[in-house]
Formats: sequence, C-alpha cells, structure tokens
Amino acid sequence: MSEQIVKHEEIPSPTTFLVARNQAEMQTARVGLENWLTVKIAAEKLDLREIEAIVKHARLRKWKTRPLESRAARQKKRILFYEKCYQACAQGYTLIPNFPIDVMAVRTKKQSPNEYREATYFPDLSAKEGTENLAASEGHYVAPRPTEKRESHTVEKDGKNVLMRSVEAVDFTDPEFPLAVATPLIMDATAQSLAEKLFDEIGVCPPRRRGDPIVVGKIVHREGYSRREMSFLIAWGVDVRTL
Repeated sequence: MSEQIVKHEEIPSPTTFLVARNQAEMQTARVGLENWLTVKIAAEKLDLREIEAIVKHARLRKWKTRPLESRAARQKKRILFYEKCYQACAQGYTLIPNFPIDVMAVRTKKQSPNEYREATYFPDLSAKEGTENLAASEGHYVAPRPTEKRESHTVEKDGKNVLMRSVEAVDFTDPEFPLAVATPLIMDATAQSLAEKLFDEIGVCPPRRRGDPIVVGKIVHREGYSRREMSFLIAWGVDVRTL
C-alpha cells in the first residue's frame, strides 16, 4: 500500500457491515473490506504519528516516556494486523465469519518451544504454541502442540508427601493435515498458503473427522489477554457422492 497522509476529518466513514448471499456479493464484500481496511490503516497510522509526536515532546521536556513508547509499540502491532488483513484481501482471499477451527499450523519465529508447567493435578497441562503478531513472510509454521516430556515426583509440603506432575515442551513438530478431510487440491491450496507465510493460524473444520472440509486462515492480533482475529477462506470441498 502507498503511504497516505491524511487528517482525521479527511477520513471517510466506510461500510461497517458486510453481507453476501451469492458469488457476486462475496466479491463485492471483499472489495468493500479492502476499502474499509484502506481507511482503517490510514486512521491508525495517523494515531501513531500523534503518539510519536507526544513521545518526542516528552523527551524534550525530560519526562518519562516508557508508557508512551509502549503505547506506540502497541499501535504499530495494530497497524500490522490491519495491513496483513489488507494483504489477504489484495491476494484474493475471501473474508468469512469467525468460527472455531481445529488449528493445524501456527506461525512462529522461535527455534524451540519454551513452555514448562508444573502442578499437583493434571487437568490439562499440555503445552501449546500461540501466535506472535509477526509480519508477513516472517517465521515458520509448526504444529500447535510440540513434543512433550512428562514427569512426576513427590515433594514434602506441610508435612505431607504431595505428587507433582510437570510437562515440558521439548521440540516443535511439523504441521499435519487431517487425513480424514485430505484431498490433493485442498492440500495444494493449503500448502500455497503456508508458503506465503501470511496467516498466523491455519486450521480446518470439521475438526479431524471425515466430512466436507473448510480450510481457514486466521490473522490474529493479541494484546495481553485480548485477541482480535479475521478469518479468510483458503479452500473448501464437497463430495457430491455423499449427497
């Protein structure tokens, strides 16, 4: 996208609700989203310039700038999120409503997992990789669950022996396409999306059982405990022999 120099009063109000009932309206919705993102990114960049101007002024006045710098860093991540969504639209991906998927690949820059958990009980200590707000083309895809090492040992607490259990993430594992929904064309489309390194998560619905598959790419923005996402259709298939 080309850099836009705008003021808040110059930013138009884009369409805020997208609806599609057929193929033509899906294309219209995609263009509408692309236009909305163009305006949204311009507004977010304007906010960033205002924050950076305040940081610069605070430095001149010898005031504490760390909170303002943290705010600027968060704003840059917001812009990155919307820019990746724009790139997905520009590459022809279609926005779809968010719904749960069985995630089979997450994008990371880490070379090894670093999660370790310990507890006196074992409801769900499994390690799981999360998204990292990466720019497009950065990182590599791994399976959401790494190889784990599980151990247990007894410790003394308050005069009693307590069984402690731990889970350590040892190494990444490669993404695995659910065989129950695998077909060559759908696997090829998924492989192309993996090569583009645009989506933060790629998953499938229905979750790892035989049926007509929908492969979805999600672009995710995480900030603290909050999560914002946009879902795009990668491929879908229907076996008409089952109809």
